[in-house]
Amino acid sequence: MEILYRAFRRYIDLNKLKALPKIRNNTMVHNSVQRVFYRYNALYEEDLTIEGNSNVLSVIGGKNVVVVRRITVKHSSDFSLNINIKNNGWIILFDEIILEENSSAGYKLYGKIGGEVYHYINVVHSRNSKSNIDIKAVVLKKLISIGILEHPVGSRRSYGKLNQLVIAKPESKIVLLPGIKVLDPDARAVHGAKKVILTKDQEFYLRSKGLSSNTILDILEKSIIYMI
Repeated sequence: MEILYRAFRRYIDLNKLKALPKIRNNTMVHNSVQRVFYRYNALYEEDLTIEGNSNVLSVIGGKNVVVVRRITVKHSSDFSLNINIKNNGWIILFDEIILEENSSAGYKLYGKIGGEVYHYINVVHSRNSKSNIDIKAVVLKKLISIGILEHPVGSRRSYGKLNQLVIAKPESKIVLLPGIKVLDPDARAVHGAKKVILTKDQEFYLRSKGLSSNTILDILEKSIIYMI
């Protein structure tokens, strides 16, 4: 929690978190597919352990939701985490992923952000581990996204990729902060970021072709997942 406070204290009043009820979970996922919903005005703290080939879909909606997760991907496991965000309030999402030797993680955050989202992802690699982190969202109001890839000494032949792609309106507030820390000479990390602004002239043109504002946003939300 202290890291969360340090990461976002410049952007939000964290005192409002104190009023939220806390929900604590310890979860083991073993060779399975799970769907997890975070809907209530609460602070969720979760320790998630992944074994085998597992897939987790997280749906984060509602208002005033905080999700703090520590995810450990065990030796030789393959993990896929998809996060769908739909909100009109504010959401804080804080994920720390620990990759053990020979493990891999695919992480995709996507959705249409109608409120405020404060997102932090930190991936710590071990030997022969791989990560592919995708942040792809249509932002109507505000997104603060901090992504960090860590490759400590001993993480040889590890590979991390962080991709941040956002489509936004001119009045949207976007902050994309990448961080790459490579301390092993045989490790590699790459990062790419792009902000695409949907101008009022472009929106007017699309609406002149018979598309409503909601239809335009729905098309963008579905298509951004496939953009590089």
